[in-house]
Amino acid sequence: MSSIYSLQRPLGHAVPPPAWSYSGLREWRRCPRRWILRRCGYSNVHTPFYPDRLTDAAVTGLVVHRLIEKYDTSSAQRARSFLPRKEMANALHAIVKSVSGNPRIDTAAVVRRFDGQRCLANFRVFLSHFRRTGLPPPSNVTLNAEAKPRSEFLFRLDKPRITGRIDRVKNGLLTDWKSGAQDDTHVDQARFYALAFWLATGIKLTKLIVFYTRDGQSFESPAPDEAALVEIREALCAEIAQAEIELKQTYGEARPSVENCQFCPVRQLCDEYWQAEETRALRLSPAEADDEILTDVQFDVEAREIGLHTTMFTGTASGGQVRAVIPTTLLAVEPEMIISLRLLNIRASCQASSIVVKPVYGSEVFCDGRN
Repeated sequence: MSSIYSLQRPLGHAVPPPAWSYSGLREWRRCPRRWILRRCGYSNVHTPFYPDRLTDAAVTGLVVHRLIEKYDTSSAQRARSFLPRKEMANALHAIVKSVSGNPRIDTAAVVRRFDGQRCLANFRVFLSHFRRTGLPPPSNVTLNAEAKPRSEFLFRLDKPRITGRIDRVKNGLLTDWKSGAQDDTHVDQARFYALAFWLATGIKLTKLIVFYTRDGQSFESPAPDEAALVEIREALCAEIAQAEIELKQTYGEARPSVENCQFCPVRQLCDEYWQAEETRALRLSPAEADDEILTDVQFDVEAREIGLHTTMFTGTASGGQVRAVIPTTLLAVEPEMIISLRLLNIRASCQASSIVVKPVYGSEVFCDGRN
């Protein structure tokens, strides 16, 4: 098992990024501690970011975006044909290749669980929308005549220090594709992109659209005028400056909540998550143990029975006795050296006077061993 599953403390403070993306700023706003824990150095991590999980929904989003991008490029170059299934397979292959070194991702499972029909359905919604509205597919917006025409617009600016990629700009209309659920921050993200486009080109947009490929819904709003753009720019400069002051001085404020923590990729590293009353619903409760529920559990190991292929650890969590039956292949530390466990997405059931927890697909076992 990879050493990533051995719990380690950060080696030092995270450093400010060369430029802030909207997703990075949104993560900082929701929970500075999460932002920092994902970017700190660790003795068992050799990449700029702490390895993340890759959900089925994230794979769908990445593939759908790749399909739209390829379709736009193909249209701009007046290609004779576009083969969605072929491009979908190429996109999935590229994604799997890019995460092949991530110990938290089972690439075979990514391929096995991939829902190609769902991706194609999202892509058909995109095509239907633009055929219905009559908007031309490619934007052909570039910053220099040598660049190939494409729908995406890449930017990196100095004041404020922001970076990102705009899905599409055409005739004053900015469109941002979303394959997931609607979110209140999506319109704010479109305004962030409108500012970036104005600063990079000097062109003020007229309308912003957030389009959801899974159901064809969209939200339209007027683009911010120049006064609003200046205000957004000043607010971002101030926010980034304050964030970078905090980065140098602290490990960031933790803001535990069900919404913030449920899918947090570094909650196993966050002591506040395991202690906060706000996140109790996400952690094991002896009174609510149920085979149908996946939960997180933390406990100090009080006893262990080491078998040939599994080890049963016994301890106390949330006021009840817990027995965890863990396959040896999931342990990053020798069983006799483990003093506590943090288990994510584990299945719990009541048996006699104790709760038995067992890993299932998607479970993770993080070990704290003796020094």
